[in-house]
Amino acid sequence: MNPLYLIKLLSLCSTSLLSLCSISYAASSTDPEAYYQNVIQDSSGSEISDLETAKSAYASAIANQEKIKEINEKLSSQTLKAEEKEALQTQLAILQANLQADILRLQASVIIKSESAQSKEQEREKEQQKNHEAVQKTLQEQLDQAKTKLKL
Repeated sequence: MNPLYLIKLLSLCSTSLLSLCSISYAASSTDPEAYYQNVIQDSSGSEISDLETAKSAYASAIANQEKIKEINEKLSSQTLKAEEKEALQTQLAILQANLQADILRLQASVIIKSESAQSKEQEREKEQQKNHEAVQKTLQEQLDQAKTKLKL
């Protein structure tokens, strides 16, 4: 496995989610440059956290891989007693549980990032809706004023 595979995968997923969330707003916003700058600033902190999580999980996986190799070599030995073999199998089960916990941490990180992006997008859409309603109300008032002036 490529040493940076998990980190690259997580980065790719977060970048894809970020770009998907940014496109619709950039198209409707009057100032897309400011929006993209804010997105970059907002996401940099969480990307660092995601990177640290991925690095931690990768380091743990490498350490567990070495331990699994050692245990496998010991299990290959013909001179093991039943209780020694059982102890090694227990250690393998613990290592497997640790690997699964790391996988869950990575998945949780991706889910949290996705939820955060979705909630930010929903907040932005609500704000846009309020702005559209305010503009519509202002235009309607101006239209009504123009109609009354025409009647006079």
